[in-house]
Amino acid sequence: MVSAINNGGGFYRTEVYVHEAKMAGAKIHNPCVNLSEFQTTVYGTDVYLGFIHIEKLEAAVKMFILRNEKNTVITSH
Repeated sequence: MVSAINNGGGFYRTEVYVHEAKMAGAKIHNPCVNLSEFQTTVYGTDVYLGFIHIEKLEAAVKMFILRNEKNTVITSH
């Protein structure tokens, strides 16, 4: 299902494949700065929609967010 979602859907719209993944037991998450990638990713039964699905956000901004998040180091005090 994630492959079809990343492909922009197949025969059906992307939303149908997201719904089918949910019906098959996947937990669908909105794009997340900490866990999402540019495309939709799957971690076990968790599916994180990718930044590619945010329509009104320019591609350059999406890539900027992803590059900066990957370079951020979280330290604990």
